[in-house]
Amino acid sequence: MTEYSPYPPAGTMPAERTRRRFLRRRAARRQVVPPRSMAVNTTVVRRSPLYGMAALVCFIAGVIEAFLALRIVFKALAANAGAGFVDVVYRVASPFMAPFGGILGNNGLGNGGVLESAAVIAFAVWGVAALLLVTLVRVATPSRSAA
Repeated sequence: MTEYSPYPPAGTMPAERTRRRFLRRRAARRQVVPPRSMAVNTTVVRRSPLYGMAALVCFIAGVIEAFLALRIVFKALAANAGAGFVDVVYRVASPFMAPFGGILGNNGLGNGGVLESAAVIAFAVWGVAALLLVTLVRVATPSRSAA
């Protein structure tokens, strides 16, 4: 059995080419940035303006989902509605759950906690709506093109 050597057998390649080949392989193994003397292929990818719209939809949906999730948790734990932060969460989340208010009743959880079905439904519906909107934007976005 022979040991692995990064060098090719003696006399098979000129010394300088062997050294450059060895350095390239070592750089690839270590994921080192190659020296400037080596050519690097750089491609500029242009994104469609709709890409930014998809990111904006994801951000807005994330904020809405966060407020709805906090409202669900605060109501389930019977948080003090007089506390400033809890009050802000309740006020911000209310318009997003209002369309789903009469679908199901609320369930008591004990210790004064309530599972608001409207908030749970709103959480699911707004999440699915955001997912569908982002998917629609990405489908309408042309594929990436190199400049």
